[in-house]
Amino acid sequence: MHWKVLMMVGLLAGSIAWGYDTKYDPMMASLDASQSNIILQALDSPDYDLVCSALKRVGELRLKEAIVQVRNLVSAANPGSNLDKSIQVAKMRDIYILGVWVLGLIGDESDARMLSTYLMKDVFDKNRAYALIGALGNLDYPVSRETLHEYAKRVEDERLAMLLVESLEKLNHRDSLIPLIRLRERPIFTDAFKARVDQAIRSIKEKGKK
Repeated sequence: MHWKVLMMVGLLAGSIAWGYDTKYDPMMASLDASQSNIILQALDSPDYDLVCSALKRVGELRLKEAIVQVRNLVSAANPGSNLDKSIQVAKMRDIYILGVWVLGLIGDESDARMLSTYLMKDVFDKNRAYALIGALGNLDYPVSRETLHEYAKRVEDERLAMLLVESLEKLNHRDSLIPLIRLRERPIFTDAFKARVDQAIRSIKEKGKK
């Protein structure tokens, strides 16, 4: 998946404008929650495209009964689990990114901890980092904020930094104010980015949770 495709993903939203389409998408889109058993069966398919389509539908329908399968898929697709298996990593990349997105929608604190670990260890792939930052922005737990605060110290790509700001603004806790102020002060970012940080700071000051 190319970076420009990933940028189309509404990682902070409930729905996705997904740039990676498969032949199974229309079939999956026709299924609703009452047919979740079919979707869950598809998650176990050896067909990568079918798994991707099923993951999309799990996220769109918020199928919490899929949580164990999604966790297993993300764990199996995690690049750290596939060292020296470059072909496997390439094939599983879309499954990993989609799985991370789904965990951000149906996951719990244990998932926030797992995704936090992945984000702090994975410093090479911007696509994966983008997915992880967006997912943590949907999981309102202290570990999510702590990880994003720490990541704010090291992030250098402005697109990742922008999503990080949006994630912290969505989590909406006052303990994010100082990390945001420090992020704003970093000279590597543009004036437009700093203006967006100012907006987030104002919003959290006005209605942020303690």
